[in-house]
Amino acid sequence: MPDSISPFVVQENQGFQALFTASLDALLIVDDQGYYLDANPAACELLGVSRQKLIGSEIRDCAKLGLDFSPAWQKSLETRQDKTQGEFSLLRPDGLVRQVKYAITINFIPHFHLLTFRDMTARQYRRSPGKSVRKTPLKPPTEREKPHSQSGIQTIDEEESRLQKIAHHIPGAIYQFCLHPDGRSHFPYASEGMRAIYGLSPEMVREDANEVFKTIHPEDLERVSQSIIDSAKDLIPWCCEYRIFHPQGKLLWVMGHATPRREANGSTTWYGYIQDITAQKATEQALRLSESKFRNLIDNLNDMVFIADLDGTFSYISPTFKGVMGYSTAQLLNRSFSDVIHPEDLPICLDVFQRSLQGEKSRGAEYRALHQDGNYYWHSANVSSLTNDQGQVIGCLGIARYIHDRKQAEITVHENHVRLQLALEAASIGTWDWNLQTNQLVFSKQWKAMLGYGVDEFENSLKAWETRVHPEDLGSACDLIDQHIQGKTPIYEIEYRLRCKDDNYKWILDRGQIIEWDKQGKPVRFIGIHYDITERKAHELALQEVAKQLQKAQQVAHLGNWSINVTTNQLNWSEEVFRIFGMTRDQGEPCFHDHLQQFHPDDRAFLEARITEAQQGIPQNFDIRILRPDGEIRHINTRAELEFQEGELVQMFGTVMDITERKQAEALQADLLNRTQLLNDISSEIRNSLDLDTILESAVHAIFAELKVDICTFGWYRPDFDPPTWEVVRQQKTPEFKNCLGSHPLNQFPQLFERIFSEQLYHFDIRVLGDGELTAFCQSMGITLYLALPIHSRGKVGAFELGRCTGDCPWQDNEIELLQSIANQVAIAIDQAQLYQESQTKSRELQKAYRELQDTQVQLIQAEKMSSLGLLVAGVAHEINNPVNFIYGNLIYTSEYTEHLLSLIQLYQKFYPHPPEKIRDFIEDIDLDFLIEDFPKTIHSMKTGASRIRDIVKSLRTFSRLDEADLKAVDLHENIDSTLVILQNRLNGRAGNPEIKVIKNYQDLPLVECYIGLLNQVFMNLFVNAIQAIEERQHSEMNSDYYGIITVTTRIEPLNRVFISIRDNGIGMSKRVQEQIFNPFFTTKSVGKGTGMGLPTSYQIVTKNHGGELNFTSILGEGTEFFLRLPLRETKAQPDKNS
Repeated sequence: MPDSISPFVVQENQGFQALFTASLDALLIVDDQGYYLDANPAACELLGVSRQKLIGSEIRDCAKLGLDFSPAWQKSLETRQDKTQGEFSLLRPDGLVRQVKYAITINFIPHFHLLTFRDMTARQYRRSPGKSVRKTPLKPPTEREKPHSQSGIQTIDEEESRLQKIAHHIPGAIYQFCLHPDGRSHFPYASEGMRAIYGLSPEMVREDANEVFKTIHPEDLERVSQSIIDSAKDLIPWCCEYRIFHPQGKLLWVMGHATPRREANGSTTWYGYIQDITAQKATEQALRLSESKFRNLIDNLNDMVFIADLDGTFSYISPTFKGVMGYSTAQLLNRSFSDVIHPEDLPICLDVFQRSLQGEKSRGAEYRALHQDGNYYWHSANVSSLTNDQGQVIGCLGIARYIHDRKQAEITVHENHVRLQLALEAASIGTWDWNLQTNQLVFSKQWKAMLGYGVDEFENSLKAWETRVHPEDLGSACDLIDQHIQGKTPIYEIEYRLRCKDDNYKWILDRGQIIEWDKQGKPVRFIGIHYDITERKAHELALQEVAKQLQKAQQVAHLGNWSINVTTNQLNWSEEVFRIFGMTRDQGEPCFHDHLQQFHPDDRAFLEARITEAQQGIPQNFDIRILRPDGEIRHINTRAELEFQEGELVQMFGTVMDITERKQAEALQADLLNRTQLLNDISSEIRNSLDLDTILESAVHAIFAELKVDICTFGWYRPDFDPPTWEVVRQQKTPEFKNCLGSHPLNQFPQLFERIFSEQLYHFDIRVLGDGELTAFCQSMGITLYLALPIHSRGKVGAFELGRCTGDCPWQDNEIELLQSIANQVAIAIDQAQLYQESQTKSRELQKAYRELQDTQVQLIQAEKMSSLGLLVAGVAHEINNPVNFIYGNLIYTSEYTEHLLSLIQLYQKFYPHPPEKIRDFIEDIDLDFLIEDFPKTIHSMKTGASRIRDIVKSLRTFSRLDEADLKAVDLHENIDSTLVILQNRLNGRAGNPEIKVIKNYQDLPLVECYIGLLNQVFMNLFVNAIQAIEERQHSEMNSDYYGIITVTTRIEPLNRVFISIRDNGIGMSKRVQEQIFNPFFTTKSVGKGTGMGLPTSYQIVTKNHGGELNFTSILGEGTEFFLRLPLRETKAQPDKNS
């Protein structure tokens, strides 16, 4: 329930709300039906009901049974009296009956009324004879009732300040008005709002109110004065609307509310407020004028206007109903609209009615209505909700129109349209209908189905169509549409692509025509059909593409087609044939005789023979040369097929292809192939070796043999000779040439060496161009053609020199290119040979340095690790050994004391078999018999534990051997056993792993000279690896029958060598692991579980420090065995301190 449902103007009026809340009389705001809309605190107290429960209840809900308040209420509303007064008995919910005087102020706001209740019960008792009023004796105030002076004053100050703020901010003025019995009046209090309304300051009216009454309009003065007198007489709330003249010349409407109170001196004081309602009055006037215009409009409308209440009954119908439907107003009022609706259309109308009651507007609802003549006719209605001043829906307002003639025409058109649509759908033709004035575009079901859309999946709009048209086609389609709309074309027709629902495009044939114009001749309706021509377009495009590709292919492939009529010898050429023969189409095809002259003279006999074969019915395919008009010789390929009619040859047709480029390419390819093959052969000979001398020898021999020269040499420039010289180091020549090996001075051929040093090829024919000294030298050697080919490689300068005796075979370009390629290969081979020699040297140096670095790194890491470990082990062993010795020594005395005490107890039991009760109880509590039996066992267990600790400490000291770093003869069995003692925890099984069994096959061994501290590391590494291999196999097999075994075997071998074998039946090693097992930092364990240093370190200790051997055998899945062979007497020097 809301706090208040009073009018908005009342809720927003802060002055009224302040007085309404502060009034001592019960004030209630009531609507026309008598329902409470708001109540002040005094009303809630009087009625004994909360404000929330009062709001929405009726006046009679609070009246005593038997008293009907409704007639007085209805009479006040009907007579529209400003004031109605009376008394009645009020029955409260708690059973108390109060005598109440009431006053009703009608329409203090239009359709809202002010009800005032005043409790007269006490006064009634005073007036009733024979009734005594029970007096309550005075009582001292309780603690709760005692005023707290300081807080009370503060509260009063706060309330006064709050009242001043309210008075300053509320619109209008609040006041206290006093009327004396002698007729004097004044305003003891008035807020600053008095100045805004009356143009008077509060001080001006504080002693005399006449200035206020002077501003009241003369026509309203008497009414206002009389209302004040009536309020004072009956002490009923005062409410009045009247006009005043403001000093600024404005005429204002004001409304005053006040509650009177009789003072002891007989005067009457009103507490109230005045509000400017000029704007409200203007609104009411405009509303009345608007209502008058509305009624005039309804009376002159051709449409029917009606109002239906919440239950669907007509509460108003316009006069038009009589002319349209034949019903009088009396025949339809208070009658349900459903009575005149066709049963088939009633659900539509009920749905429209319900939606209108929910605030939704409905337009164009079509239905059939029953007229007075008994027939149903088509109507169309617009319906919306109707609300009261509180915004509550009280019914619906509708405007109905007679559309029967139009509907009948539409039905006929629709039937024709359906038949047309069926025909179009059968022909797979879609339609569209475009209203050019409203821009409404409708696509048919078949139109949408062509694109893969359902009826409701595609929007009926021009924009939806534009977004589907292919971007390349949209411009031309819009242009053709515009041309047709402008009347430039009789019909609109275009083929374009339209995007379907699956984003693929279809080719569409779109035809349309304007069929309707308005009175000004502007087009109104534009309709058309829509036909899928995708398949046809695909065929057309395929044919166009084939023709286009064929023409392009002929041009690219230089392929033309021709035909010749055998009877007339008439030739027909395609465009490309003209280009092939160097002619244009304007020149026309030549006659057959002229055509024969276009072939190369040497090939004409060949051509005539081919023609003869063709005439005999043999198809032809041959290559031939032609002569173009510009004298150019071209190669063509001609194919000819034959057409016969009745056994007679009537036509030859075929193709001609320009194959000149192919012929040239074939020649070049053959030459290139030969040269490439030659280069490959020479390169293979040159690069089969990385030896420099072999490379040069192979190169000289290959050039001499392949290029058919008479002499070929290779020489180096020797700048380190004194003086620098040119040294020929390799030669190949015919027998008649003299030997050229050896050194030659540089100044003998300056021009030649200048070219060689600048890396320039140098060749000449001495018959054409000479070079002084070099020419003389060549003549002396019998050389006619000379060539020098420089070679520069890694700072060294060399050159090949070639010579031919006869001049009938000059240097060819392809030979020079071949020689340059050979020179490049030789330079690369020389460079590779030199690099190879350098890399071999560097590789050996790096390998040596790397091995030394690895060995040093392994030694340093292991030495540091073992040094720290040895110090730690020795320290721990020492610290444990002292207290263990102390414990073990005291256990001897403890055992002896225990025996004495137990003997004493036995004597007491023998001689005092019946001890006192307290002793017997204590004997039972401690279970003396069990103690006597178990105590010696406990002492023995402690001795065993202490002995075990002493053995472990001894093993730790034996393993660390910090005091035995020098070469020393030791018992190897003792050190192996010490290592196994340290690993006993892992051998016994941990974390759920089974026990590992150790089998010792020891032979008698003499003392062996060794570095036992280092050798203990080897034993530790090998045993740990064996344990880990067994654990891995245990985890992988999960076989209950499997158990781990480590077998240790020792014996003496010939040549005074000790053999030690440590074999396990663990997981074994793969071939890849075996190949890298002794490489530093190689490990098969995960990160953090192994460094890869154990076996490499062990290998160095055995081989380098002891001159022994460390080998192994392993089978994956079965196990691994490591073999150590050590000399009995160490012959090597003492190892480095870091080892």
